[in-house]
Amino acid sequence: MDSITNDTHAIIVQPRHQRTQVFKGSEPDDLFLVMLAEFDDPSVAEQLEATAADFAIILADLPKMTSHTRNRIFRLAGTERIKYIFGTAAELINLDLVSTTESRANPNLRSVEIILTDGPNPVKIYKSGLDKPLILPVQNVSGVQNYLGAGDAYVSGYLLSRLSLTPIPRAHDEALQEVACTLRSSTARRHLDVAIGDLFGAAIERPSEQTNFALFDRVHKNCGLGVISCGNTGVDQIALDTASSYGLSNLAVMPAGRRRDKAADVAPSQVIEISSNIIELSTPSYRNCTWTNVYISDGTILLDYVGSEGSNETRKAAKQLQRPLLSLAELPLGDIRESVRQWVQRYGIRVVNVAGNRERILGLNKEDAITRIDWALRSGAAALADSPTERVATTVSEQPQSNWRLGVPRLAEVSHKFAEFARCHDSVADGQLVAHLDGGEVCFGRSLDLVRMVDRGILDAALVGSDMVHEYGGDNIEVIAQSGFFNCILGLITRNDFISPLRSIASQYPRVAQSLVGGASIQVSSIVGTAETWVSIGAYDGAIDTWRTGRTAENHDMTLREPTISTSLILITQRNRPKNKARYVGQRFIDWLSMDSSEFR
Repeated sequence: MDSITNDTHAIIVQPRHQRTQVFKGSEPDDLFLVMLAEFDDPSVAEQLEATAADFAIILADLPKMTSHTRNRIFRLAGTERIKYIFGTAAELINLDLVSTTESRANPNLRSVEIILTDGPNPVKIYKSGLDKPLILPVQNVSGVQNYLGAGDAYVSGYLLSRLSLTPIPRAHDEALQEVACTLRSSTARRHLDVAIGDLFGAAIERPSEQTNFALFDRVHKNCGLGVISCGNTGVDQIALDTASSYGLSNLAVMPAGRRRDKAADVAPSQVIEISSNIIELSTPSYRNCTWTNVYISDGTILLDYVGSEGSNETRKAAKQLQRPLLSLAELPLGDIRESVRQWVQRYGIRVVNVAGNRERILGLNKEDAITRIDWALRSGAAALADSPTERVATTVSEQPQSNWRLGVPRLAEVSHKFAEFARCHDSVADGQLVAHLDGGEVCFGRSLDLVRMVDRGILDAALVGSDMVHEYGGDNIEVIAQSGFFNCILGLITRNDFISPLRSIASQYPRVAQSLVGGASIQVSSIVGTAETWVSIGAYDGAIDTWRTGRTAENHDMTLREPTISTSLILITQRNRPKNKARYVGQRFIDWLSMDSSEFR
């Protein structure tokens, strides 16, 4: 912190084995956020006490304190070095830091700001100068995905506000905003109007007025694996094209003016035609674009065959911004699948930046780059997919079966990938509704029709979007496997200038929409066609519709207000229907997409 302005410059999180380095470099204005258990370890406690820093303590489920720990805590509190203590009602009472009636704090903690949380119940704040605890309400949060991290979110939001000299009630409100973001989405974060140039502009000598949150929020509006790149020729373009072919969210985050390399054999408009959407930055600088893509993504995959200047800048950005980077060109081809999966799972990658050599530098390495990017993105998408509920035994394929039927969506991106897998390109290219395969039939149709055909026993199994099952499925439908490909979000879309309350919704998914609004007095109308049209003319306040890139909505001044359901391609069958080859072929297709089939091992 700046001792003059009280501005918070950085909150440093470091591995435990590096904490001694932090202790040695501490200064009087530093505040260490530590767990109470750290003071229970004598060697660590001595190092902590020997620092010049003050402390904020999280109780973190410590069941009891030794007398030595208790005395040390009271001694540090007496010298006003413990500024904050965070804990649940049960923890604080059990450790005798708050009375059993929660009416007062331990007298030895008179100078400490104690924050007592109690799930959905009001938060109580104990502070010197208050005769009784300050009681602050907690608001209900809609659209909760899970509760993991809610407590940590509250602590971080509260501390950040208090360190900026924000009054307690407002700090509590801002902490609740962090909690709401965490409860609704694992990738959400509160609006911070920080210019990119303020974050790393000095390091690259390239100013930018682009805001941090606007970019971060935009690229993270996706489910499954999202892919971004600078949109240049070569590796950038290959990544966007590949992601699009597998139904993965993909965005070109480009320099101002959509600046890109002038390769002789690449049409100037190619990136616009292939990429689903483009975000233009406020400056034409390639370097700023490189750093921005590294910063707003969760990690970067790099393909550098020649040690180019741009790739070296990517490495520098990843190192200084502390973003994980995986160099793909050096990996043996057979190691890509497992290396990418482990990398995605280890670092929690949801949005990956793909960077590397431009078209004219790739040369003879282009085909290798296409293969590596294809395998990497498929492996990454599969790593984020839910595990199959059931896997059909491979022995089914050895049985001489006929007269089976598998449904496949006529949606071009899905049908063409299935044709690539099943080697029935001619049938798909000719627009046939039925293709013959291994003694059975593959039926191409609309997803909603495929769900109904499975429900009625006409099809043995079908590959469909999970949104269709949410809307048209019943108890008779069983999900066999989930793929992690051809993803989108089903959510509430409104005009940018919309002001609550929400009174009317249009949707092609009226059943889903009705379940989402619950008992609220919101009119839900079933429509056919483009939902955005109804909203743009003001006929309805919002629409429950699919969102992958947001291109249509954003081109008409609309936004994804609230994600509700994540959807992807799944394999379904009629419940209790005997297993047959249709299920096996459908599972094999998902295995092929995920690179789980033997040909990739």
